[in-house]
Amino acid sequence: MMVWWLQLVSGPLTNKLQKFNKNLVQSHNQRLFNFIAFHSSSKICIFSRQRKCKASNSNDRVYFHKHIHANNTCLDELKNHSCKFTQTRRNLGCTSILKLKTFKNNSLHSRNFGSCINNSQEGWYDRCGRCYSTQSDRAVDEPCKTSLYDFHVKRSGKMVPFAGFLLPVSYGGESIAASHLHTRKHCSVFDVSHMLQTEIRGKDRLKFLESLCTADLENLEANKSVLTVFTDSITGGILDDLVVTKTALGYLHVVSNASRRYQDQLLMIKAQDTWRSSGKDVQCQFLPPEERALLAVQGPETAQVLNSLVDVDLEQLTFMTSTLATVGDVPRCRVTRCGYTGEDGVEISVRGDKAEYLAGLLLESSNVKMAGLGARDTLRLEAGMCLHGSDIDHTTTPVEAGLSFVIAKRRRESGDFPGSKVILHQLKHGPSRRRVGLRASPGPPVRAGARILTAEGDDVVGYVTSGGPSPSLGVNIAMGYVQVECSRVGSNLSVKVRDKTVGAAVCKLPFLRPKFYQPGKNIK
Repeated sequence: MMVWWLQLVSGPLTNKLQKFNKNLVQSHNQRLFNFIAFHSSSKICIFSRQRKCKASNSNDRVYFHKHIHANNTCLDELKNHSCKFTQTRRNLGCTSILKLKTFKNNSLHSRNFGSCINNSQEGWYDRCGRCYSTQSDRAVDEPCKTSLYDFHVKRSGKMVPFAGFLLPVSYGGESIAASHLHTRKHCSVFDVSHMLQTEIRGKDRLKFLESLCTADLENLEANKSVLTVFTDSITGGILDDLVVTKTALGYLHVVSNASRRYQDQLLMIKAQDTWRSSGKDVQCQFLPPEERALLAVQGPETAQVLNSLVDVDLEQLTFMTSTLATVGDVPRCRVTRCGYTGEDGVEISVRGDKAEYLAGLLLESSNVKMAGLGARDTLRLEAGMCLHGSDIDHTTTPVEAGLSFVIAKRRRESGDFPGSKVILHQLKHGPSRRRVGLRASPGPPVRAGARILTAEGDDVVGYVTSGGPSPSLGVNIAMGYVQVECSRVGSNLSVKVRDKTVGAAVCKLPFLRPKFYQPGKNIK
């Protein structure tokens, strides 16, 4: 069974949905309707198995969030503010949330449905015919596919479920270590289309997003990007980390984690509804992964590979700078100089139906290979970069995680970001624990969850969040949290690995010096 959460902006639409709700209950008893389907700026549609739909003209928009029933975190966040559609709906300030259920063998095909939701452009109603289906929905635990799924399979990608998607962990007979080293020496392409891409528009977009994160977007230059975090308003914990690009075209382009897709959507839309109810101008548009792909091109030869394909001067595209470009003959690709490997690289946001073609163009260079999740994880570990859900989460503050730099100076002074009381206190007085790098003695690799002990092995002082062999360094490395008195670089500790105690020393992060492209450095 799948669960769909329907969030409505209050207003004239609420009364109309009450009528729709009644019809839906009646239809549910007759097992006719699947669920209320999609939104546009002018229509709300209800689809039925008889291929009929009802529409209501309205200027309000309906926003959808798809939650897998087993995702207890999502449900826990909403269960106190919702009820079954056969009961009276509660009002969340300016927002009503209606819980609808779709049943196996009685639901709209998820891929076609996904192409219609979370899109604020005109014209979706004209395409509703494409969305009718009496096919069985996929199993609850079946992952989604990116637009490059077939491309990966043709290249012997070993597909595994990750953050709700099927993605390649590696390719063919090439080991993760070999792919890792190829990226460090040459260039690799990663499919990161599972990441949530969001466009935020409206004249109040900057202040709106600042109300959720720690960045100074007001003073960010056009076409510049910044790493920031969503923080919990009470604990200061990291709800997600994201890259925000302030485009020169009047909108923000946001890339956040796939594992936090639904929580981030809910966070932004609840905030959007609050802002719009007070007359503010802001619109969040979530780009469906099948319609907007994201390719990460990483490695020291990235610029060399792209120079002949792009119509922009890459020497002007410095680290954390973004632009619209034609790549090959694919127009309007958003190219941002950033990455998750510690190497020079770019991330290219491209239309989903052009992703396979673009990946093929990149692979025409002899030194370019596809790389998967395995290499991406070892590369980011060497680069000392955090993975949400492992190294950072809602229980971890930016100060504890060694990410104080994401809290902009102006925001520290104003103290107007979520969780500022806790975070500013830690900035002033220090936290009780810190994220550190560990270089372990030879032996079995240190993995997440391992206990970090004193050098003598007497007391537990922390735990490992990420770890494994470093292909570049040839040693076992790890990241984790330890008591602040044990966090000094050079401190000798030990780690419990299975039944053995392995020596480890606190070392400076990152493990490898980053090679981001900065002004004044030549591109080879």
